[in-house]
Amino acid sequence: MKTGAEIKEYYDEFSKSTFLRDFRIVNLRQRAIMKLCDRFIAPGARVLEIGCGAGIVSKHLEKRVSRLVGIDISETAVKMARLYVTGDKCEFRALDVTGDAGDLDRYEKFDAILVPDVLEHIPKERQRALFARIEEHLEPRGIVLITYTSPEYQEYLRRERPELLQVVDETLRLSEILAITSLQPRYFAYVDAGERNQYVHLALAPAMEYSPESPPVGFGGKVVRKARKTLWRLRNEAFLRTVKKNVL
Repeated sequence: MKTGAEIKEYYDEFSKSTFLRDFRIVNLRQRAIMKLCDRFIAPGARVLEIGCGAGIVSKHLEKRVSRLVGIDISETAVKMARLYVTGDKCEFRALDVTGDAGDLDRYEKFDAILVPDVLEHIPKERQRALFARIEEHLEPRGIVLITYTSPEYQEYLRRERPELLQVVDETLRLSEILAITSLQPRYFAYVDAGERNQYVHLALAPAMEYSPESPPVGFGGKVVRKARKTLWRLRNEAFLRTVKKNVL
């Protein structure tokens, strides 16, 4: 198993080449992550981004969050992010979340935790510890957004393009992820990023209790609901008469 120091050294070098390329060429993978964030992260949320890289997704989120803390194992990446995202809503720190999590205790809990294309690059032996930290720092009604290389694409890379693999590149399956966390799935989808089914987008959240109470509905919602009920009844009246005559 690679040590934290070895992984950090690799990503410091990785940042100097690969991350800079993302400022020259539109990264479809990152665009898909931004869409996922827009869908699930509420305006004004407090966000922790684990694996912020050079801050491209962070800058997209800056306009909708009240606070963002971006962490990355690479000090080089963090320096880039600080230069790229200069607003006072965002803070960036070099941190190995599986080893230095005590440094997160200074922050309040987060409404959303984003893990963008990072989980597959953490050794499986450390992933349980990662999820323990995530659960510790997540609000009870918070959400965790995880994106990772699909197992099919990962196996293709391993078989056909091993030169594209990083220092740690695990094959992840949903069942394995759910086995190491108490968080429950809210959303799961395969996503194209230039090629079909390259990535998986996953949303997890704490388990919810059932409530018999109806969710609050405003006046406009009540009008729409009543209109839909009326239209449905009118649309099916002829069929109901036929059933009563021929079946009942």
